[in-house]
Amino acid sequence: MRALAVALALAASTARAAPVVAVMPFRDLSGGRGAVGEAIRETVTSDLRQVAGVRVVERGAIDQVLGELRLQASPEVDAPTAARIGKLVGATLMAIGAYQRAGASVRLTARFVNVETGEIVGSAKVDGAAGELLSLQDRVTAELARSAGFAFTGRRRPRLRSLRAVENYGDALVERDDTRRHELLRAAIAEEPEYDYPLRDLDALERRMQDYVARAEQERQRLGLARVDELAARARAAGDPEKRERAYEALLDELHAQLRFRRLTEEARALVEHPPLDRATPPGARLDERARFELILGLCIFKNDPDRVLREGERFLAAHPASPRFDDVKRFMDYAIRWKRKADAGPREAESRIRALPAERRGDPCTVARIYHEARQLREAAAQYERCVADPRADQNALANLINTYIAIPDFKSARRALALMRARFPGAAEGPMGQGWRELPIDAD
Repeated sequence: MRALAVALALAASTARAAPVVAVMPFRDLSGGRGAVGEAIRETVTSDLRQVAGVRVVERGAIDQVLGELRLQASPEVDAPTAARIGKLVGATLMAIGAYQRAGASVRLTARFVNVETGEIVGSAKVDGAAGELLSLQDRVTAELARSAGFAFTGRRRPRLRSLRAVENYGDALVERDDTRRHELLRAAIAEEPEYDYPLRDLDALERRMQDYVARAEQERQRLGLARVDELAARARAAGDPEKRERAYEALLDELHAQLRFRRLTEEARALVEHPPLDRATPPGARLDERARFELILGLCIFKNDPDRVLREGERFLAAHPASPRFDDVKRFMDYAIRWKRKADAGPREAESRIRALPAERRGDPCTVARIYHEARQLREAAAQYERCVADPRADQNALANLINTYIAIPDFKSARRALALMRARFPGAAEGPMGQGWRELPIDAD
């Protein structure tokens, strides 16, 4: 008697357990593109997730079993085969169905198969216009759910202009290449902008792709920094003067190639202030010349410090009058002088020009920002450009000016944020001639 009571208790527990549903791809009985069945399957799967008390098996687990059974290319399965697949994926119910198109009409059919017995325990059939396919998918789910004793309420769906959106979405679901999947999802959305499933999947895919890029960049930077540390250790350990000079040259070259201008400036300053070689010898003189030049370059790019550029530039010209870099350093110094003069006169110039504007234009942040920028009042310019680009109607020139202003301050973290906004609003603009100077932002300056 005790054994019977335990068995009855287990049976009652099993009966009360939430049903686990697995949805198979819908067969295309029209002989058309089978990927439409994948799109229908995804909709039905998503709908069943909304049914209270029902658990749904992830499509990846089902597809893995289909692949192992070599059924992916032909998902035409009978009830016993569906039951077998259901046992392998841990389902208690299998949803199998078909799609058929005849001219402008569509028919969807679906059945629930009990995995334990192989019996059909629910079925549904809906007919309608091809343009109503999204609504028909909800209707077939609702009828199927009701036939098995579940409650499901559909929702209002947009009418399709063509089935190309569903075809592209179905192709995207089975596509393994992320780049091609991205193209197919965008094509589906271009056909039907309100088609929510490709919109959802595109958003998820783009987040994953961004994550892949971020992780790849982190790994690249980790390996790059390891390479820099290795070269620095090799340079400091080199005993022979010629070898030490070549090792430091390689270190500076690597830092420049990796856009590590903070570290480049620090290493160059250390070489100038604490020379590892006698400056009177050829190796020491060559290394001193290179280090002083990189220090000036870093002060221009990484610091935008005209006073220090002028000081270090004068020392370079005095120490290396025959250097092939002499003219470059002289140009850096001329630019620093012009910058200082412009910045010193900037507050008065900006105030005068803004006061001279018509009243309605004085309230235009884009116009005011441009005046501040031209007067070298960069932080004021950045604040006004931020107000300017907050308007989604702002053109790409306003965003370009904001990026360039942050680079000139310099505030590279804010420049990257503005660059990301440019890429989001104007795809491709940053990769064209306009973005030439944005491809070498220091990676270690934040």
